[in-house]
Parts: sequence; C-alpha cells; structure tokens
Amino acid sequence: MGNVIKEKDLNEWIVHGSLQQLGKTCYRTPIEVVVQTEQGQESRVIWLDSMKTDFKFSISERPEKLIVDPNYHIPMIRWMPPRLQNLWDSYPNFTVIYGTLTEAEANKAAAERFVDEFTELEHEIIKADTDVIKQDLRNERVILFGRPETNKISQRFQDSFPIKFENNKFTWQGTTFDLPTQGVAQIVENPLDTQSMIILYAGLSGKATQNICDKSEWMKELDGWFLIDLNTSYIIYDEHKKLVSGDWEDVNRELVWNFERN
Repeated sequence: MGNVIKEKDLNEWIVHGSLQQLGKTCYRTPIEVVVQTEQGQESRVIWLDSMKTDFKFSISERPEKLIVDPNYHIPMIRWMPPRLQNLWDSYPNFTVIYGTLTEAEANKAAAERFVDEFTELEHEIIKADTDVIKQDLRNERVILFGRPETNKISQRFQDSFPIKFENNKFTWQGTTFDLPTQGVAQIVENPLDTQSMIILYAGLSGKATQNICDKSEWMKELDGWFLIDLNTSYIIYDEHKKLVSGDWEDVNRELVWNFERN
C-alpha cells in the first residue's frame, strides 16, 4: 500500500492513496477498504485493474484508520515475525556495533567473541557506537551489543524493540527482570530499511552480555543449539538458562494505515 493521505474539504474528508500489486502477474479484483472514524466504520470497494491503482473517496467523519481487506479475502503473503535465526539469511552483510557509554570493554569483548566464534569474518565489521555512520545502520543485519544505557545505537533504536530497558532492568508481559545475570536477545525490522533487521544482544551487566556468545554452555542448555540461532523473536535468559522466549505478535500490518490527528 502506498502513502495514504486524508484532507479536509468543506464538510467532508477526502482520503486518497494507492494500492500496489507485487509480482509479475496483474490481477483484476475488488478489494474492500474500511475506514474507521470517530463515529464508526465506512466501507468502500476499490477495483484493482493494474499493478498500481490510485483511489480517492470522501467520507463524512474524520478518518482515524484505514484497513485494506479486513476479512482476508485476497491471497497474499501475511506478516511473519522476524526470528533470531534470520541473522544468517544475510551473511556476511553484517555491521556489529558495541556500546561505549559504559561497560565498553565487556561489550567489545562480546562483539569480538561473536565475530571470532560464529562468523569467521574479519574484525573490520566491528564498530564502536561512536564511529558509526549512516550507511552502517542500513546494512542487511545490524547487530548491537549492549543495552541502551551502554550503547548509543541501542539507545537510538530502543523504541523499535518490544522489550524495553529502563536503566538496569526490563519488563516483559508483566514480569520485571533486574538481576545482573539476566539479559535478552531480540530481533526486529530495521525502521530505516524494512528489508533489513536489527538484533540486540544485551545483558543487565557486562558479563551477562558476554554470556550470549558462550557456545558450550548454550549447547548444553538448548540441546545443541546456540542462543543466537533460536527460531524465536526473542529470548530472555539468566546466566545460561532460558527463562522466556517467543514470537512478536502482528501489531503493525502493512495493510493498516493509522492517520495522524490533524
């Protein structure tokens, strides 16, 4: 779905934008579009007849959200949560960034351990958070070592991660984790480039961050798997013990457009 715009015109609202078909085949099909307003919902049907179909219609109430195909009638690839093992889908296009705000030596050691023991790549892909340039953050895989309190880049992207840190603790699904032996690994789409991913490896202490890349201990805990290879969106751990893991819920589908209040 292309950019969708709402505009006030006398006594009504105008909504316009475009729908795009991806792939080599163009289908002619009706698509239901539902606009949520302050007073309820209004439905429209748009006929797709080209690879890009522009639409424009008016409604009486202020639009708050536009939903395309609310009943899932059209065939398409639905949103799948990114998972930690997706790290390897873009090998060797990695940027590894360690934090220098505090725990700099531990974060750097963790980053080097990751590169040495798992990637067989050179240390040139490792950067301090103070040396990062814009293009580094658009690499296919951006890998951060250190929580926001210790890493400037983790701090920059902290709102993009569902599990959020608050100084030396984080809370997830009603449980607070605040022990220095605890930490989290989590992966999300890169807000600067949705074709890329950002992975955060962060402990509540420097030692906990280093534990993420401890091969032998995680192989014993995870029956031959490593923490960074799990088929889940996140894992919360304590030393080398898995506490909680799971996938992100689909809360931001591409076919939903939330209008700003204006």
